[in-house]
Amino acid sequence: VMVKSKAKKSEVKKQSSSRSEADDAAQLAEDAQALMDRFDVHEAMKLYRRALHLEPDNAALLEAFGEACLQMGQRDEACEAFGRSVELQPDGGAHRYMYLGQLRSGAEAVESFARGVAILRSERAAVEQRSGSREELQQAWVEATHALVSGLCSTAEIYLTDACDEPNAEESCEALAMEALSLVESLEVQTLAEPFVTAANLRLSQQRNDEATELLVKACSVVSSCDEANLPPFDLRLSMCRMLMEVDLSAEAVEHLQNLRLEDDDSLELRYLLCYAAFQTNNTELGADELEKAIAFAQTPACDPDEKEWLPQLLELQSEQAGMEG
Repeated sequence: VMVKSKAKKSEVKKQSSSRSEADDAAQLAEDAQALMDRFDVHEAMKLYRRALHLEPDNAALLEAFGEACLQMGQRDEACEAFGRSVELQPDGGAHRYMYLGQLRSGAEAVESFARGVAILRSERAAVEQRSGSREELQQAWVEATHALVSGLCSTAEIYLTDACDEPNAEESCEALAMEALSLVESLEVQTLAEPFVTAANLRLSQQRNDEATELLVKACSVVSSCDEANLPPFDLRLSMCRMLMEVDLSAEAVEHLQNLRLEDDDSLELRYLLCYAAFQTNNTELGADELEKAIAFAQTPACDPDEKEWLPQLLELQSEQAGMEG
């Protein structure tokens, strides 16, 4: 659950050890955030480092620096920054623990997610004690529920991957996934596809494909009803498409993959899945056209080196199709 936060000048000052250092570190943090807002992460990192030199034990600064590290792909440094931030301020924002859950593995990841979910539960419960208009409280309740659901799904997913060998992994995953489903289904308007995708992933791992299919149909419905601003994350929708293909809903997969293609023209994994799904639905014209374009793009300098690992699979798919046609 990647929830972006901003290190406010007041928060940095609050946690500073002296007034002059507070002013200097807070100004550096503010300038760094301005650079982040302009997507100049490289320069922002330099300012965050200078601020941390002045205030190495400032939890808010460490959190902001960790988020910048993530954007630069520096996972180890991000993990260290978030870890130090939660040591200094254990009861702060839940998203720091959720980041750590994604950056760590095994039992450590499970523990981090559990701490984050505990905070999200408390925040949701606290909404009931707030005062305000009914509309404001309802909106706060929905937002808190969404945050908790997302946290539960992230924790469930770790039991399906890195923590699958942990004791009672399947039972823990089941409880988390079903709680997430029950929470989102209690809402009047369905705008989260994540719990349906997570539960479907679990059901597929249990070879309960009929139940997985029902859940994926619901996920597709949610995605299709979302406006552009509220679409689920790209990677979640890509995972949904993989599962749709696994349960023989390739026509639905093609539709969603084509929409994803409009958002990211550089992902060879997406292109491979689109080609494969098109061939599964006997749309050979679309499959062949996309396959030719994908292979051509993979052989250009514009293609990210990490994406080129999909080229052998694209070529294999091309060979298979040529054999079938021959």
